[in-house]
Amino acid sequence: MEIPELKKEETQKLAAQQWTSFLLGSVGFIAQKLGVEGAKEFTVSGAKNTANALKAMGINDPKSFAVSDATKWKNVYGSEISIEEDGNNAVINHKKCACLAVTLDLAKKGMPVSKEQHCAGCVAYYKEVLGNLGMKLEPKLTEIGCVFKISE
Repeated sequence: MEIPELKKEETQKLAAQQWTSFLLGSVGFIAQKLGVEGAKEFTVSGAKNTANALKAMGINDPKSFAVSDATKWKNVYGSEISIEEDGNNAVINHKKCACLAVTLDLAKKGMPVSKEQHCAGCVAYYKEVLGNLGMKLEPKLTEIGCVFKISE
C-alpha cells in the first residue's frame, strides 16, 4: 500500500482536524467521567506541562511566546495569523483560527459543541500556560478567531 504525499494545505487541515477532534473528545470524556472539575484539572495539568516545555525551549517573554505560538498555528494548523509588538507586550491576531473552523464544522455535523465552548476552553488553557510562564493574557474573541494580548 502506498502512503499518499499531501500538499501543505491538506496536511494542515488534517492536523487541525485530528488535534481538535482529539481534544474535544478527551475533554468531553473527562467531563463526563470526572465532572467539570476533572476537566479543569486536565487543563491545568496540560498547561503546566506545556509551560515547562516552553521554558526548556527558552520561551520566557511575551514576544518569544507569540513567535513560537503563531509559528505553530500558521505552519502546523494553517491558521491565518499575525503578530504585533506593543512595547514589551505582544499581540497575536488569529484572523481565522483553523481549529475553531474544525469545531464549527463538527457542530454542523451534529457534534454537541459550540464556538463559545471551544473558545472558552482555549482561553482558559492559554491563561494557565501563560500564568505558569509569569505572563498574562487579555483575550478578545472575534467571529472566526481571536486577538490575544500577552504581557508580563
